[in-house]
Amino acid sequence: MQNRMLAVLQRSTDPANLFLKLMQESFNERWGKGCVGFEESFMKNHISMLNDLMKVKPDFGPIVKDDAVKLAVQWQAKMRADIGNSMEILGFLQFIATYGLLSTLNGDDIVKLLGVLCQHKPATKLCQTLEFADKILPDVVQNLIERKEVIDAVKFMCAFKLNDKFSPALLLKEYVEDARKSYRTIWLEEESLDEKDEILGNQIAELRDLIRYIKDRNLESEFPSKEIESDIVKLEQLKENSGSSMPSVVPKDEQEHEKGKRRRSRLPISTEPEQCRKSKRLRQMKEEP
Repeated sequence: MQNRMLAVLQRSTDPANLFLKLMQESFNERWGKGCVGFEESFMKNHISMLNDLMKVKPDFGPIVKDDAVKLAVQWQAKMRADIGNSMEILGFLQFIATYGLLSTLNGDDIVKLLGVLCQHKPATKLCQTLEFADKILPDVVQNLIERKEVIDAVKFMCAFKLNDKFSPALLLKEYVEDARKSYRTIWLEEESLDEKDEILGNQIAELRDLIRYIKDRNLESEFPSKEIESDIVKLEQLKENSGSSMPSVVPKDEQEHEKGKRRRSRLPISTEPEQCRKSKRLRQMKEEP
């Protein structure tokens, strides 16, 4: 059946429109029977045929795109976004990539759907063999990096084997360094001991989650977690003696610089030199009767 479909698509003068109509008829028939979700075998056939459609490089005119958008909206509204429906999610993502509809879909929705796929190995493995993966995955990962959502970006890199395009270890190192800088800034700005204590607790929890993630994804060889574990020990010691001193992970010169800035900001601001003020007072005394 797939071989016949490929031959039909190759002979058609408008393969994109032809396949879209076949999908609409097939889906409407099942939805009309009250079906919720599609069987894996049904979706695998459509995924394979969508992949074949990409190979014939069809022309997607404005009318075809408008009809494809309508089907995508209807499909997304009926689709369950859970791990048990991973194959249909994969088919949906390939459909919007094939028909050039990625810009019409909310970026967070794409991230959510890819997150579901990451939990389903058969769907993830199949995704790696499809041409559409090169269209959608690198852009999604790059967008996550720009939004500083590094953990999600690394998760997709590892799940979909994108290590040749991005470096998970390098991103994690940058993530840890950014977290340290953010922590230092917040610590130095806060005055309340309770707030400082909460900052320490949050930082420790984040670093522990990161270590678990590194071990779960087998990234220890690229990014050893010993340095992070050392940071956790320092922060836990500081938390036990909260308020006694500045955190040791904050450089002393930075501590003094920030302290000096705060002291200067609390001093009364004089807009006139002292010598000028004295001269002014003497002139006023001479002028008095």
